[in-house]
Amino acid sequence: MIPTIPYIEAKFDEFNKLIFSGELPKIPILLGSATRVIGSFTYRVHKNFWGKKAYSDLKLRFSTKFDLPENELQDVIIHEMIHYYIHFKNLKDRSAHGPLFKNLMNQINKNFGRNISIRHKGAVRAH
Repeated sequence: MIPTIPYIEAKFDEFNKLIFSGELPKIPILLGSATRVIGSFTYRVHKNFWGKKAYSDLKLRFSTKFDLPENELQDVIIHEMIHYYIHFKNLKDRSAHGPLFKNLMNQINKNFGRNISIRHKGAVRAH
């Protein structure tokens, strides 16, 4: 399945309610043509007037260059939503896929029968 914005928006809403208790605000969802990354959570960092980090331009991006089984695409969507959740809740982790991320991922896999992983293996590029 190649991602579309309506599909991702619908799944975002569904997983937000089911997994994240509806806590995540809507976020822009974009499609791109990345050939190495299936999905990403991105933002810009800048310093505000007082020198504190401030964040803007938050987005979820998904590549249309991969044709995944639907359940795997859903796992990628949830993977990126975990990144967004950690950012939104201002939680600290040691790295992008540190202990906090892995703990949340493992809890979701266990509680919701998912197969979210750090890296996607065997992704087939769409032509």
